[in-house]
Amino acid sequence: MSLLNQKTDPEAAAAPVAVADHVLGAARAGELRVQVARQLSGEGEEAIDDVLQEVALAFHTAGEIGTEAGKQDAWLRQAAAHKVQDYWRRVERRRRLRARLTELSTTNTPVEPSPYEWVISLERVNDLHAALGRLPEEDRRLLEEKYLHGQSYEEVAATRRMTVKTVEYRLLRARQAIRQLLEHKP
Repeated sequence: MSLLNQKTDPEAAAAPVAVADHVLGAARAGELRVQVARQLSGEGEEAIDDVLQEVALAFHTAGEIGTEAGKQDAWLRQAAAHKVQDYWRRVERRRRLRARLTELSTTNTPVEPSPYEWVISLERVNDLHAALGRLPEEDRRLLEEKYLHGQSYEEVAATRRMTVKTVEYRLLRARQAIRQLLEHKP
């Protein structure tokens, strides 16, 4: 379901709640909503709905939980607690990523490789060119079309009059040959 549908269609916006109610049962979903809302205080209804959807999915895909209501309720409370922890981990990862991106965007000094890293990268490029030179012509052309010119598997297949599966296999074989040549360079 797209965000556009959720914003323009009130029934689509209520769908996550309806799905959780359907899978978990309205009473259970209501109890879990209170638990999750308490643990996500200030995060808004969308965050609560997302966590409840994850709990409903986990419940739906779980194996045998048991048929006793008490056992299922305990499992659901524990699953909700875990999904809330996952939510907070995602929030923290995003916060750290934004901070890192802000830090990188505010530093005006470009990060340059050390002389050692520069020499190593040149050696790797030279080794790669030498390995490419030792490949059969057809394999080298396939690799160039795919990775140097950025063509899709479908484009390479159409140009070469091959099936996509054949192109995938030939490229796999060519990459394996390059890897082997680089590992056993003279």
